[in-house]
Amino acid sequence: MFNFLFPLIAIIWEKLWNSFDKINFNKTKIKPQNQIFLVFIVMFLWAIVWFIVKWEKIPNFSLELFVMILVIIFISFFQNIFQFNWISKKDLQAREPIITLAPIITACIAYIVFPSEREEKYIIAILLSILILYIFHFKKSFKITFDRWILLIFGWVITSAVLANIYKYGLNIISPELLLTFRTAWILLLLLLFKQVIITKKDFSNKALKLWLLSGCFYFIWHLTRLYSIKILWLNLTILLLFLWPVFIFLFSFFILKEKIEMKNIISSFLILGVVIGTIVI
Repeated sequence: MFNFLFPLIAIIWEKLWNSFDKINFNKTKIKPQNQIFLVFIVMFLWAIVWFIVKWEKIPNFSLELFVMILVIIFISFFQNIFQFNWISKKDLQAREPIITLAPIITACIAYIVFPSEREEKYIIAILLSILILYIFHFKKSFKITFDRWILLIFGWVITSAVLANIYKYGLNIISPELLLTFRTAWILLLLLLFKQVIITKKDFSNKALKLWLLSGCFYFIWHLTRLYSIKILWLNLTILLLFLWPVFIFLFSFFILKEKIEMKNIISSFLILGVVIGTIVI
């Protein structure tokens, strides 16, 4: 039962991380490449600390491990470039209908590639959850305009789906802590080589400093708990559990912020919760 906490923790920290990144872009006008670089420095430092605390054994070098890390670094680099660029420009709510495609693409790849992921009930449950979100949450008037920012979001969707499946494969070889440490270290190096990162005094103003420090901490927690969830609960179950985010948001709004919740949000939350619980029990 404790293992189910990993994806639930990941839900909370992902929303916090996205929100703080967007606030930083809006308030300080920080450049995307600078934001990625600073956030990844924070992540890398946390990863080193976590690695030392856990003292994970470094696996023996092999061609398989080398190729896997190279592929993760390459895809992660482009995934983060896509993500931080559209977060800096596009309204977060505007991207939700598109990024919701990532889970089903991820699940379908996992179903094809990994025998352990070939349970049709998870594919069906993920499709039902997406359908509930589209019916109850997304504006009926939503239209896709194929501009540069939409293409960046689609790029993020594809790279995220592929990357999640590579993580599943890689976690059979290497621990979540080491995988995260290698990933962040090499992305920092690639950013320095290819993205012309020039840190300014403005990036270290009190407001900017607090925001990217918090963002880096939230991103680290989200990434590590997600990797643990993929390793322990498998990929498609992790994806399904991550669909509980509307339930968490509405519970937080109702009990903590004391806001009134629309009936459609209550209905959709219970429907998604029912789909998740029903799929796990069956």
